Amino acid sequence: MTTRRISFFSTPTVPEYIRHCIEQNTLESYYGALRVAPTGRLLIAHLARCILNHIPTGDLQYEGDADSYSRRALELMPSEPVVWLVRAEVLFAGGKQNEARETIEKGTERVPEDPDLWDQLGAIRKGQGQLEEVERDYSKALYLSEKRAHYMAHRLDLLRQQDRVKDAEADFNSSRALEQVARRDDWPTWGGHDSGRNMYSAAQGLPSDVDPGRMLPYTENIDFTTTKNVKWVANLGSQSYGNPTVSGGKIFVGTNNGNPRHSKHRGDRSILLCLDEQQGGLLRQLVIPKLKSGKVNDWENLGLLSSPAIEGNRVYLASTRREALCLTTEGLT
Repeated sequence: MTTRRISFFSTPTVPEYIRHCIEQNTLESYYGALRVAPTGRLLIAHLARCILNHIPTGDLQYEGDADSYSRRALELMPSEPVVWLVRAEVLFAGGKQNEARETIEKGTERVPEDPDLWDQLGAIRKGQGQLEEVERDYSKALYLSEKRAHYMAHRLDLLRQQDRVKDAEADFNSSRALEQVARRDDWPTWGGHDSGRNMYSAAQGLPSDVDPGRMLPYTENIDFTTTKNVKWVANLGSQSYGNPTVSGGKIFVGTNNGNPRHSKHRGDRSILLCLDEQQGGLLRQLVIPKLKSGKVNDWENLGLLSSPAIEGNRVYLASTRREALCLTTEGLT
């Protein structure tokens, strides 16, 4: 499979084509990849997550597809943490919170060393009011991840909710110290993370030569075989002014709705995309409607102009509706 090509006349190999389809993160690209590799286990899990992100709630056909694909991925690859996470996401989206929690619990038994599973288990239990178990889950995620600031911020929120002031203060001081370490390779605000915002990064081993590659004929997609030192490409809208920021394995970037990610949201919108730093896939998006007064106050198709600023697990930005917004990195306002 490592050298097999899609067809006699094609340039990309099968793995290259599948990687490109995952990076595109659209239903069409995933279904195209499945035609080439119908038994691709992680591919099936990513397709289930993509269906959740792109299809309006209540579409029974696609909800059934997401359920089927997530179950199949779990059967094929139970040792992979992401398949447990995706299966729980599908169950949770279908209103089956208890089953989602039980699935993550089984995932922590099967892959106990994965911090994301413990963190997600804590989030579900927090929503169900199981606060004693939540602290244990968040603490386990912290231990397994060498106390990453991303996970500590979740436990800090829990302690504040419980009015445990001294414990919260201790966690806050630790998270601030960890943030500085975690941010060495992050870019949490426009201009970087140093106080001067002078576009300086302390990251090491960065390539000095980058070639973004050429477009595939008659498409808006990049031919990866023509790139150099490019890990992935994600299509944004038709215009993008909100510079990307990076923190905790997530990329936040403002754009317009020139490339709709969800059939429910068509037409002119301001969009904040949250992408996975490692693969470029869409994790979630914030959709902001335009002002009814139109171009007098909110010029068409400009999209989100603000560059998001990230501090801990908080994302701050300004919309074109004259609003200041604070979100969590997990998608809550």
